[in-house]
Amino acid sequence: MLGKLPENPKEYRAHISNCLIAGEAPSDVGEKRVWNVLKLSLDGFEIRLVQMPELITEPRDHLNGQSLHTTDLIISELKPDKFGRAEQLSREIAILLSFATVSEAWNFGYSYPAVNPAQEIHAFSGQIHIIKPVINTRSGQAIRHFLEQTHSAFRTLRQKRQLDIAFDYFVLSQLDKPIELRLIITFVLLENLKSTHATANNIPFKDGRFRKPNGKPFSFEGLLKAMFKSAGMSPELSKVKDLRNEIINSGITVRPIAKENWQ
Repeated sequence: MLGKLPENPKEYRAHISNCLIAGEAPSDVGEKRVWNVLKLSLDGFEIRLVQMPELITEPRDHLNGQSLHTTDLIISELKPDKFGRAEQLSREIAILLSFATVSEAWNFGYSYPAVNPAQEIHAFSGQIHIIKPVINTRSGQAIRHFLEQTHSAFRTLRQKRQLDIAFDYFVLSQLDKPIELRLIITFVLLENLKSTHATANNIPFKDGRFRKPNGKPFSFEGLLKAMFKSAGMSPELSKVKDLRNEIINSGITVRPIAKENWQ
């Protein structure tokens, strides 16, 4: 509960907003057992992600568009000299969960009696979005596997690939807006990803263009292909390029785009 410090002076709690997930383990809430606890090991810490019980037991559809404190990240025995590491980890987990849930999850504060100040709570905005998530957020196991398998790479790539920005663009591109607006955001996301790929791989930038070894400029499609190839992927990009050109040049598209294909 916000405003109330943990009874255990070594217990650290990070507060996360707009994150609807499930647990793998139960907790006792009154006379009920609610499966709202997710246990995982990351960066040398034993962590519990605890969802507000009412978000597990009640329907969720009415939460679409709301901004709520949904989740606490708890480390039961944290030494004060590890506080900075715990704060960094909490922020990273919140960002990863924003991508997984396709909502604007955010770490908006902490409660930890062993430091001064013992509690910081910041105003937060953003919203919960009840749309198709990246992973099955009603499966605690799926969420745990996602965090355990992606966190290390995320930490390594976060700054050089501007993943905070990329994830924000991705969430915005999935919202229920006119398809042209969603496509524009998607194309900006692709531009961001290919640009950070080029910079991270020391591809020279001259006269407003990234350049090949022979000095010729990369095309939009060519640099995307190079980026995907570096990740072992080879998607067909010609239709993406054509749609991008159509949207950028005219602001609308007359192409039929099935909703299921877009998602």
